[in-house]
Amino acid sequence: MNNMKQDCKRISYALWLVVLIQLGLGFLAGLFVYAGLSVNIALIIISIVSLVTGSIYLKKSCQLKQENLNSFEFPKKIIPISFLIILGLNLYNGMGMSLLEELFGIYTDTADVELSYNILENISLSISVLVVAPVFEELFFRGAILRILDRYNRFFAIFVSSFLFALMHQDITQFFFTFCLGMLLAYLSLKYETMTINILIHFINNAWALLITFLYFYGSDGLVTAINGIMSLAMITGALFILVIIFKKAKTIDLPIFPDELIRNTFCNIPMITFWIFCIISMISTMLFGI
Repeated sequence: MNNMKQDCKRISYALWLVVLIQLGLGFLAGLFVYAGLSVNIALIIISIVSLVTGSIYLKKSCQLKQENLNSFEFPKKIIPISFLIILGLNLYNGMGMSLLEELFGIYTDTADVELSYNILENISLSISVLVVAPVFEELFFRGAILRILDRYNRFFAIFVSSFLFALMHQDITQFFFTFCLGMLLAYLSLKYETMTINILIHFINNAWALLITFLYFYGSDGLVTAINGIMSLAMITGALFILVIIFKKAKTIDLPIFPDELIRNTFCNIPMITFWIFCIISMISTMLFGI
């Protein structure tokens, strides 16, 4: 019980450690950008430093074992299946955001990947999307937080690590997608006892989004039209595939019951509550004002 309480508090401290480092370095990065440093390079440095620091803190304080980073002992068909699920989730997320925009006029255009005509900026952005996020976010959320909570309840670990993963992105328009993506990555990482699979799928998710963005940015009108048609068909296929999975599994899924003390220790502490408030305010600001 005492170990559980301490582990849950350490997760809260680690989340704030990451946020505070990002905020602190963000102010310093502003000075470097003013002096001519690429904004994307500054963001890469900030992300790596904060996530690595948070991961090291959790691994040392919670005495985590070294995660398996080089095992490929999983069915290779999982990769295309996961990608199909990701495409379907994107469609559902987009439909939901479009509905919110139509009904309430809520700002929903908060894409993180924005290209420019500066090649160096685009290269540094690609490094951030293809290396920093898939590796260092996975080490923090699936390599540390997930595995700490898995000591006490597996499904709770998958759910909470995914919820915090989505919350940390501070983007309400992507919350549903990011949460579901986190659930998929966490489930596969624990099922096959390796970090390789979730890092790989995270990389594929980011890579296709970046590729589409490049094609839209640099492509001709005809190419963009063709891409829209292909992606629409692929996402519809993915959405239907998700429905098939849900209907097949619906009768056999038993909703888990989380231990009360685990819920209380994870969520009812001041650092976690303040972290929620900070992220929710940030998401609401983005949704209402686009900032």
